[in-house]
Amino acid sequence: MNKTITFLTLLILCFFTFSCKKNSDSTGVVNTKRVIEGEFVYNYGYESICKTTENNLVIVAMKGYPGRLYVAMMNTSLDVLWERTFESQINNAGGLTGTDDGGVVIASNQFVPDNTGNGKYCLDILKMNSKGVLQWEKKYSFFNLDPGPTYPIRETSDKRFIIGVLNTIPDTIPRLCPTLFRINAQGDSLWSKTVHKFFNCVVTDIGITLDGGFLVSGPCSIYKTDSLGNTEWYNNETYLATTLQ
Repeated sequence: MNKTITFLTLLILCFFTFSCKKNSDSTGVVNTKRVIEGEFVYNYGYESICKTTENNLVIVAMKGYPGRLYVAMMNTSLDVLWERTFESQINNAGGLTGTDDGGVVIASNQFVPDNTGNGKYCLDILKMNSKGVLQWEKKYSFFNLDPGPTYPIRETSDKRFIIGVLNTIPDTIPRLCPTLFRINAQGDSLWSKTVHKFFNCVVTDIGITLDGGFLVSGPCSIYKTDSLGNTEWYNNETYLATTLQ
């Protein structure tokens, strides 16, 4: 009888030991380290990651000095689907947004040389599809600070884009003011509207309102415009707001 009880006890202990080991193995967390290698440097842009309409993630970064634009798309498991490095010199990958076709539009501050061997930085916008193929690139002449504006960019419901830039106002002392810049789906300029009452204030974030207007934040104020960029109201109590969230 004692042998039978001992045998049953050992059998129960073995069962529980195996069961606990199985549960521990099945619920254990596997640490997978994912590293994108490269000589990456500090990027002054406020936007470095966005979600696409196909639920992928796009990241931008700066590589080396002088800076080169790095772009990568990942799936929800953070597997890299593709990556691209553009050799053009930039000092700020300022903004990006997913587009209706699953691609991405990227705004950066890019150096453009002139015939004298000098040059200047300007707003550069790249449109890439979901496979990482460059579809178009356009450059626009706006005044640029060093290391450059943040260039938030958003796609609107009509498949056009709105970008936050800085613009100069001719005066006894030239002043820099926040400006909304509108382009079409191919990157062609449509209009720009500058808020003259705010000086030396970059645009850090843009939201699209239900009436088709825009909500703009920056270090001086948050203000609301209509669909053509005309200011409707502003709130100076919200200074130093870097994001609308």
